[in-house]
Amino acid sequence: IDNPLLNTRPLMHEPPFALAAFLVVVAMMTTFSMGILLPLYFESSFGYSALVAGTLILPAIAVNAGTAIVGGRIMDRRGAWPLLPVGFAFIAIGQVVIALTGESGDLLTVVLASVLVYAGVGLVMSPSQTAGLGTLPRREHPSGVSIMNTLVMVAASFGPSLFVGVQAKAAATAQGHGASSELAQAVGFSNAVM
Repeated sequence: IDNPLLNTRPLMHEPPFALAAFLVVVAMMTTFSMGILLPLYFESSFGYSALVAGTLILPAIAVNAGTAIVGGRIMDRRGAWPLLPVGFAFIAIGQVVIALTGESGDLLTVVLASVLVYAGVGLVMSPSQTAGLGTLPRREHPSGVSIMNTLVMVAASFGPSLFVGVQAKAAATAQGHGASSELAQAVGFSNAVM
């Protein structure tokens, strides 16, 4: 149509923008999903209160805020290239470590790996948006911003729903095979993170 509510042409005609939009979705799904999965894990596998579970993710959130500031400054000086590979490497390594150690109940390793994940998200979130918008002609910037904002909202709702569903299914399967409730929740958590 001539005047779409959301003009998606930049996604189809600008491959670098489409890639950046995908990276934003991955980063947002990661941060919002981990913000729900980690407290659920701490509460259901360790029996901690919501206050303790929230306190355990506080270091990761604080590091995320710090790396977002540092990432923005590096982006201004050097561009997206050093940030995006490093940030996504942090996310991938942290997620793998969490997935591999979640079942063992190694709380310290899970907390430290979550700090690494959130550090990576802080490094990639704004730079991937900025880099993507920088690939568009100036006349398409409003559409690009609208697309990015829409994708952030979709990722923020879809990611947690998907991964909590994976966690619940894997936990139910593990419990059906005789695992205790705590171990089943840890298995579900590890599966969702992987």
